[in-house]
Amino acid sequence: MTAPDYIKAVFKKRINRFVSQVLIDNETEDVYVPNTGRLSELAIPGNSVLLIPSAGKYRYRLLYIIHKNFPVMIDSARSNSLFPELFSKGLIPELADYSIIRSEPAYGNHRFDFLLQKDRAQSYLEIKSCTLAFKNIASFPDAVSSRGAAHIEALASTEGGKLFFLILHSSITAFVPNFHTDYNFYETIKKYSGRVEILPYSVEYDSSYNIVKLNKVPLIIPDVKPSGVYYIVLWNDTDRILECGSLGNLEFKTGYYVYCGSGRNNLFKRIEHHRKKTKKRHWHMDYISAEMKIAADIPIITDEYTECGLAEILIENSGEPVKNFGSTDCRCGSHLHYFPDNPLEKSWFWDMVLKLRFGRFIK
Repeated sequence: MTAPDYIKAVFKKRINRFVSQVLIDNETEDVYVPNTGRLSELAIPGNSVLLIPSAGKYRYRLLYIIHKNFPVMIDSARSNSLFPELFSKGLIPELADYSIIRSEPAYGNHRFDFLLQKDRAQSYLEIKSCTLAFKNIASFPDAVSSRGAAHIEALASTEGGKLFFLILHSSITAFVPNFHTDYNFYETIKKYSGRVEILPYSVEYDSSYNIVKLNKVPLIIPDVKPSGVYYIVLWNDTDRILECGSLGNLEFKTGYYVYCGSGRNNLFKRIEHHRKKTKKRHWHMDYISAEMKIAADIPIITDEYTECGLAEILIENSGEPVKNFGSTDCRCGSHLHYFPDNPLEKSWFWDMVLKLRFGRFIK
């Protein structure tokens, strides 16, 4: 299929993991999304998308999201089906002496993507489709993936196991496991990196979006601890007054609130505390998180930023501070900011988050 044959549309919203709404000639249509990742920085309302016909429940399947003028292929199943073609064209030098024995080979309770053979030695290979990137840094996964960590452990128990990351961006100069989103995946890949061959490759397309070249990308596995800062985005579905501890009763307008916090001992346990609906109310955040819906939590493992620094960024992007909320023990005016529209659907928000997460790796 050539580029002109794709159905052009505009992304509207994601309904669930497998279905999104798009606009085709200004008509709303539900389409199948063949990717269980969050795709948060890609699935922004107004972004252009490319579709292909589908034989399933929905007429169309979402194949590419145009991100900063680059078509990012989000079909993870297609990545697996493309591998034999890329392999046969000799685009993966590390595997030049191997042949593909079969696809989806079983190994104990696991099933990998391919079984390879070199001379008489056989190797299992698992493919991960990587859609997350910030400038020249790629990362995986974009959502918690217990299955991903289990695959690495299983590969490590085999002889010559290989983990292939197909990075669906160009001009990538480094690949970093996404320790911010899935710390367990990061720890697992760090633990077994000496026993599993990790092969990150980025793509180059021709004018019809066919992959014509793969480029080996350096792997960076930093030494980090689960300490840092975080954003929590809350949805307040109605105007209301809430009692907020020492601040007394506060008015909250319908809309979105973004809270800035820190977890210096264990970032993820602090976020887990906020997600509990039943808890002893200690922080100001405890009073509103029990009443509002948490739309997203966004951990940022770092020793460079504080929650006050995160709050300043929100103010720079028109966040309306709730006076003294969460900030009675520091100099900034508030750690909670109001937005009438959902910041999770804004490019500026994800550009900010990804810069905070991966900016230090950019050279």
